[in-house]
Amino acid sequence: MNLQTALLNRKKLTHNSPLKKQLYEELKNYNFSSYQEAVYIYLNKLKRIPICPFSNKNQYFNGRYVGCSKEYFNFIKHDVHVKAKWLSWENLFKTGLSLNDAEKLKRNKKLLFIRLKFSFSYLDKNKIKKVLINDGFLDDIIESLLDKDLTKIENILNFTKECKRLYSAKNNTLEYYTNRGYSLKTSKEKLYNFYNTWEKFKHIDKESERYKKWLDSRKIGLNKVRGSLRSKFEKKIYNELKNEFNINLNFVTYINSPLFSKSKFKHDFLINDKLIVEYNGTYWHKDIFTDKRFDNIDLYKLELHRAKICIENNNLKYLILWESDINQDMFLVKKLIENSLNDNKMFYSSRDIDLDLYNSL
Repeated sequence: MNLQTALLNRKKLTHNSPLKKQLYEELKNYNFSSYQEAVYIYLNKLKRIPICPFSNKNQYFNGRYVGCSKEYFNFIKHDVHVKAKWLSWENLFKTGLSLNDAEKLKRNKKLLFIRLKFSFSYLDKNKIKKVLINDGFLDDIIESLLDKDLTKIENILNFTKECKRLYSAKNNTLEYYTNRGYSLKTSKEKLYNFYNTWEKFKHIDKESERYKKWLDSRKIGLNKVRGSLRSKFEKKIYNELKNEFNINLNFVTYINSPLFSKSKFKHDFLINDKLIVEYNGTYWHKDIFTDKRFDNIDLYKLELHRAKICIENNNLKYLILWESDINQDMFLVKKLIENSLNDNKMFYSSRDIDLDLYNSL
């Protein structure tokens, strides 16, 4: 086992281990204060670590890192894989975030929610507006959210708080529609239509031609109705990518694990006989990061246990696409699939935190 593999697998290196000696030899130009900092620097190939605004010990000399306060280090170590660079801890500290405010954001998950929702490398109000429009918000609400200067820390914190509030209501409540800018009268009409539609659906005759036609509309390139139905976006993934990739819709992994009551997993897609792709909806896959109804990290981790079992049983790569991350962006789906096929790792996800959770299993 080489040094990088050992560290990625969270293997603790003993004092006299050749790998530990190799680690320290490769980092001889860095002045680090702990083994954990050495691992962090090595794995992320850091040439430079952001200067901590809370300690004059965090300085650089001839390009060499010469120390980092413990509190600041605990934040910046999470920034390496964050896509929303404009909401990275480094950037927030530069704009004036205090350690106390940082701890509050870390505990209540507001910042994580906003990072996932607006995961752009730099602040772009047009991109934020596009996401809000796609989620059903009207112009007046969008303008009120974006009328402040989001380069100032107080405005970023208010934006984070207000976004979380607006997104908190579910679509079976009146607040859901009023939050998006609809009048009370229009909101009541939309809520009535929502319940009316589902009441009809719940009592539909499953032997009727209407129901069979609905089932038939959910098929993807099959001659008979599938036992399990696919979402519209899964259908879109297949239709738009079937000419670029070899897509198998009937790939199954047989399992024997006390973690699951099932004896097999039927996967959404097998791409080019190399990559299993699972598209995870927010509700059905209990996404604790975007749905406040769920807060059990162990249930969330079942998705990663499933990935681990499938990788080990099939020796195939595995990619999770979370609904809230993808936001029905076909360009992003294609790029994630291409990157997964071309890279040499086995597990991939549209969500950075999954990589850490998977490695900890």
